[in-house]
Amino acid sequence: MSVVPPNSQGFALLQMLALIERLGIDPDLDGPDAGRIARVIDVVNADRDRHLADADRMLVHPSTLLDDGHLAGLGSEVTGEGTATATHAHAHANADGDTIALVTADAEGNAVSLIQSLFWGFGSAICESSTGIVAQNRGACFTLADGHPNRFAPGARPFHTLMPVLVHDADGLAGVPGTMGGYHQPQINLHTITRTFVGGAHPADAVAAPRWVVLGAEDGDVTPTVGIEDGVPESAVRSLRESGGFGVTEADSFGHAHLIRRRGGRLLAGSDPRADGSAAAG
Repeated sequence: MSVVPPNSQGFALLQMLALIERLGIDPDLDGPDAGRIARVIDVVNADRDRHLADADRMLVHPSTLLDDGHLAGLGSEVTGEGTATATHAHAHANADGDTIALVTADAEGNAVSLIQSLFWGFGSAICESSTGIVAQNRGACFTLADGHPNRFAPGARPFHTLMPVLVHDADGLAGVPGTMGGYHQPQINLHTITRTFVGGAHPADAVAAPRWVVLGAEDGDVTPTVGIEDGVPESAVRSLRESGGFGVTEADSFGHAHLIRRRGGRLLAGSDPRADGSAAAG
């Protein structure tokens, strides 16, 4: 699987998948291990918030975040056998719109996973007058915390959420996922990828299925919250509350995802019914 490197959060998806496999967790997000998966997500989100920044300013090399020793430490946090280096991921506020995801592939194996975003509806609200191009507002993702690698500084690139993904197998290109959804993009991709590549769902069903998302903990809170869409199975909700220890709240939707999968020489595609996109084949 390929993701773009920091200053993108793409590595968080790779950490989630690696920890689910490492800990022997059932990857069915609707099943009885949903609570354990949510704990994986919570730990990974905290690790992302701790480390992610412009790659030139990170305090650890990006590759360290996926090495065996680092994953072992994260796994111990998930199981409660180790000492957590952060209690929970911070509950980030969602940006107010204008992000799109687009995916495409052809019979020769060429593919594009693309995300475009102004980060907030009118970006920075600065318009270049000769072209009409509106400047994006990704600088809002900097922090002012002393000592943090993502601290605002001259020449630094901010933590950003955009994370196009390509999936490969032994035969080459296997899938092209993409989603908007701000800080929740790793989780949304986790839902769609596991549903189709592990569960065998058609991409259209994988992106349409009800989702739940770990929202994190507000400052001062002890228990992080999971937002659930209508239709998430009760078995998953019960697991999130009981084995995961999460508070649960209802939510309208999380992200607009799209997915192409290559299966048996055919390209199958699905576009999220939560949005106004569509899937087309020629």
